[in-house]
Amino acid sequence: MRRIGSTLAVMAMVQGLIVGQLAAKAQFITKKGMHFFVGTREIRLYGGTLYLTYDGKRYLTGGAFASTSKANEVDKYLSTWTAAAAKCHLNVLRVTDWLSAKSRWQNPEIYRQLDYLTKLDSQAHVYTELDLSAYRNWLIAHHQDPYKPANWSAFIRFVGSHFRNNQNIAMYGLAGEVPAPNYEKTNPSADKLLAFFSAVSSELHAVDPNHLISSGGFIFMDDPHCGIPWRRIFSLPYIGIAAIHAYAGASTGVAGSAYRRVGAWANLQGIPFVVEEFGYHQNVGDGVRAGLYEANYKYGKLYHAAGMIFWNWGGETTENDGSKTAMDVNPQTLLTYLTVSQNCELRGLIYPGMNLLGK
Repeated sequence: MRRIGSTLAVMAMVQGLIVGQLAAKAQFITKKGMHFFVGTREIRLYGGTLYLTYDGKRYLTGGAFASTSKANEVDKYLSTWTAAAAKCHLNVLRVTDWLSAKSRWQNPEIYRQLDYLTKLDSQAHVYTELDLSAYRNWLIAHHQDPYKPANWSAFIRFVGSHFRNNQNIAMYGLAGEVPAPNYEKTNPSADKLLAFFSAVSSELHAVDPNHLISSGGFIFMDDPHCGIPWRRIFSLPYIGIAAIHAYAGASTGVAGSAYRRVGAWANLQGIPFVVEEFGYHQNVGDGVRAGLYEANYKYGKLYHAAGMIFWNWGGETTENDGSKTAMDVNPQTLLTYLTVSQNCELRGLIYPGMNLLGK
């Protein structure tokens, strides 16, 4: 088994070098059927979520990108963890929670830092997924209806115009983890959610027709009675991607039913299936966590996932995290790190018919 793995690793390295040369002629990621493509070559997005936390000495900004007073610290953090991502064979970083409730959403320093990240990612042959749920959370903090399309228009026009020509953006995620309509009377209705995703995805596509748009990953996908109209949302003309956050109820559980329901449905519909988030606390033990990660990757392979993105990529550990809730993957969590590295390195070879690893 080890010898086979080594052979595949060499093949992966050769293919990676080929695509590294292609990166000089960067193209927008597109989708056809169940797959993502760069030009005519298929790509699977295997990576992690980047959430600004612990830089090895101190906590930064609680996830949000910084004002100019912390710009150097944030830039250093982004440089460190982008380089580390490439070393671990990740080919996508999903950036989330980048907008502080205390900041103006138009703050130019935030977008300078996002531009800095996408440039770093491009140099490292890593793509960026831009999670716009940061703005949804900003609206909630400012007591505005987060699922009213009119509240998004100015932001969508700004973001779409700003990133329209950035070929390193893999896709946008609009607003993952929406409330389940059937759980609370105050939650948005199924019709309201559908109208929201339809309007916002249409407006974003009108401003930026170059990039893929995902709804953002939905939770509660193991519950047929949650009330989220996920099939209709995932089928919208400017979405056409089935994205989930794969968390089970138990701390060491695997969300197999969510994979089966959404993954199998996406395969039948012929649209990409993306696991935008999965992860576990470090306190379950590194060996146990590595096994849980491997189980998620196996489910992803079973349902032909076009993307597998874990939570979270960074330097936080149970030793430096006072709340003992760290979920980061890093070399200090060695077994989990190696599981991630191997699956990301071989992401193009573990699927029949895959031509190249992609960027």
